[in-house]
Amino acid sequence: MEMDLYKRVRILMSLTNTTNKALALSIGANQNGFPQKLKNGRLTILEKKTIARAANSEFIAKFVFSDGKEITGDSLKEILEKSADSVGMSMRRLAYEFRVVKDGMKIKTQKLSDSELENVFEALGIKNVFFNFYSSRLKNDKFTDSEIEQLAVILGAEYQNYFILSDGSKI
Repeated sequence: MEMDLYKRVRILMSLTNTTNKALALSIGANQNGFPQKLKNGRLTILEKKTIARAANSEFIAKFVFSDGKEITGDSLKEILEKSADSVGMSMRRLAYEFRVVKDGMKIKTQKLSDSELENVFEALGIKNVFFNFYSSRLKNDKFTDSEIEQLAVILGAEYQNYFILSDGSKI
């Protein structure tokens, strides 16, 4: 069973003798609200990297493809754009596929073009799927690890993320 962000950061704090206050301040969060922020898991990759630096460690976030190719970045948007380009998928298509998976819809998307898929969403009364994904969610870059894992699977990759301590061990 994989550990959630909250547990991993608690272990990071313990192993690096870093305080809750120091990590919270590193990302401009209130130290009292910081644990809840970790529990909801919607921190940006850059915030996770900042937390890691405050604890004298490093945060790695990457998509790993079956051919061994790894794509990293300082934001989810950067990782997704590089990954989608790598597999020949448009960001619009990724947004539609993610919405289908996220909502548990029983839509067979393989044979539908992007415009046909957009028409399906509009017929269901769901408008602006791409705009909401790309210009709203992705702009704020706050996805849970579970959502990022879903995006990676859509792209044919595996999402890996971890903290690397100064001794080389991983959390």
